Amino acid sequence: MAQRAPLARVRAEMAGRALLPRAAVVLAALAAPLSAAEGPARAILLVPDLGASTSDLRFPDIDDEEIVAFDPETGEILPFLQDSNWRSLLGDADGDGRFNDVPAQVDAIAAMGGSVSSAYDLLYSFTTDRTFLGGTVARDGDLVRLLPGGGAEIVVSEEDLRLALGTSSDIDLDAAAFEPDGTLLFSLDSSIVTSSAAIAAENGGSRVLPDETVFALPPAASRARVRLRDADVIAAVNRALGTSYASVIDVQGLEVLDGGEILFTTGIFSGPGAGAIFTTAGGGRIAVAGGIPLDGPAFQLGSPVDWNGLAIVAEPLRPLVLDTDLPVTSRSADGRISVRIAAGTPGGLARILATPVSRPVIAPTPESALRGTGYIFVARTDPMYARSLSSPRTLLRLDSRGDAAVSFRLRPTTPAITLTLQAVDETSRAASHGIVVEIVP
Repeated sequence: MAQRAPLARVRAEMAGRALLPRAAVVLAALAAPLSAAEGPARAILLVPDLGASTSDLRFPDIDDEEIVAFDPETGEILPFLQDSNWRSLLGDADGDGRFNDVPAQVDAIAAMGGSVSSAYDLLYSFTTDRTFLGGTVARDGDLVRLLPGGGAEIVVSEEDLRLALGTSSDIDLDAAAFEPDGTLLFSLDSSIVTSSAAIAAENGGSRVLPDETVFALPPAASRARVRLRDADVIAAVNRALGTSYASVIDVQGLEVLDGGEILFTTGIFSGPGAGAIFTTAGGGRIAVAGGIPLDGPAFQLGSPVDWNGLAIVAEPLRPLVLDTDLPVTSRSADGRISVRIAAGTPGGLARILATPVSRPVIAPTPESALRGTGYIFVARTDPMYARSLSSPRTLLRLDSRGDAAVSFRLRPTTPAITLTLQAVDETSRAASHGIVVEIVP
């Protein structure tokens, strides 16, 4: 049976978190260049639609199930959730003994209030249906929250949205955001037909609702409202770009600010507007953060990209990154575990923690002494945990960028085993998300 989170509870939690100074913090981050007194621009979380290439040789490719954090002040893009992190978070969900149950694609993300530090602070919608540990089945129209230990709870269901829209059409959630009062803004992957006369009236009399339409579902409401018609979205984009697009393909990412200003991304993947973040302010503009227009070139990607998810973080976010190019490695000749750390304290030290995975997943434990994700993703009770805390081989010196790479050679006698690894910055006490490495014969 699917685990459901009471929507009223989740919305109250989000509204409570929104009592952080979102108006002062987020609006400042998305307005004129920030002065030194106002502090750094905040982070923007993004999901590439069909993946992207970058000029950063550490992370040359971003897949469409991965989430990146963009710092408008420095222009740096860092992985927030990667393929290797999903393997640790979700575990062996299908019970086949492998840790490869990675989402095919993330369709939407929504921030749960002011701060984001770990995967558990976001809500997600996935392109395809998937089953989580514990039995929760998430449809492609559901908005879900991940739970420590590989489970998930459905916050807004596909059926909730179908009823609110007065449609029998199959729906796929494509963008979502929450206003401070808990109102859900959302958009769909494809056009639908509504049976609701009220919704049709808000749509200019048409019962056909194109996929560029943005809807609003207030707390305790049984019917969604049309917040932006497709014509409103297209007009905002054309005003921002000076173009005459007849369609922007789709609304693929949403965020909303306290004053009602809506930020959105579109399905434009080439030409003017590809990869841009737009705002409804002033009738339509390209959003600005830290004095930088958030057009496609701002993200310094090696190929045009349209963003499939969008969330604004009201506090600075520079995730400590632990990654591997070899999530599955052989213990045969020259077998190795190779990992890299990025975005640590320049010139500082970082510790690699490692323990075997307790199948089907290690449930992470919160640790108040840690920053970053704030979780320990390895098994503290395993003897390997104590060894990795004290071994000189697991303590790495970071370079001037805060990066390091290391390989651990495997012996032919190394057993077939699955390991969870995590990095901790010894200076800042920031903890990374976990990754999984499978050692096979």
